[in-house]
This record gives sequence, structure tokens and C-alpha cells, in this order.
Amino acid sequence: MLSQDNIRYLTLHQLGPELAELLSTTSYVIFIDGSVGDTPGEIIRRNVHPINTTGPSHHHITPETLLSLSVSLYGRAPFGILFAVTGLQFDFGESLSPVVQEKLPDLVQEIRSCILELEVQLQQRG
Repeated sequence: MLSQDNIRYLTLHQLGPELAELLSTTSYVIFIDGSVGDTPGEIIRRNVHPINTTGPSHHHITPETLLSLSVSLYGRAPFGILFAVTGLQFDFGESLSPVVQEKLPDLVQEIRSCILELEVQLQQRG
């Protein structure tokens, strides 16, 4: 069973540099975002790594640049994973398209499984 004790959820409109300190104190981070693509509702999972940058953009910070900022300022970054769900439309609004809404249970299950995998790996490392 998944323990909620060590999990912190943040709901943000965009990533900001102030998150770098928090990330430097965690073992792993899971980013969840919408993406543009060919198949609405497709769930994409990929590892996220710090990248070399000349400095963060104040207009758009990606998970990769945020992890890089964490390394630059605090000497470490957590293991990162991004779950992206391909959207159907990106007009202004407060609801998801039906095809994306249908995929939410699958997304939640994939994230839960990912957290369990990561927790097992952390326990094995001691």
C-alpha cells in the first residue's frame, strides 16, 4: 500500500525557480503536464535529467532546467520523471476534453505504480 506520509503534492500553473530548494531535499520528483501531440489522451512517461544551461529563463522553466537550477544552487537534484498527457484542445477553460478525462484513471494508476517502484528502489539502496 502506498503511504502518503512522505508525498507532497503541488498544483502549479508553471514551474518557478523557487522550487529548486525544495527539489534539492527530495529523493525523486514526478512532474505531470499536458502536451501537444498527435494522439489525444496518450500518456507519455520519460525520465528527466538536469541539462546544461546558461541560466534559467524567467518566462518558461522546464523540468530539466529546474533540476539544473537545483544542482547549481544546492549541489544536488532528485531523480525526475515526467508524465505528459497529450491534450485535444488548449483553449482557455477549466475543464478537460472527454478523451483526456477518460484517461485520468490510467494516469493515476501509472503514477501510483511509478511511486511504488521508486519507493522499492530507495528501500533497496538503504
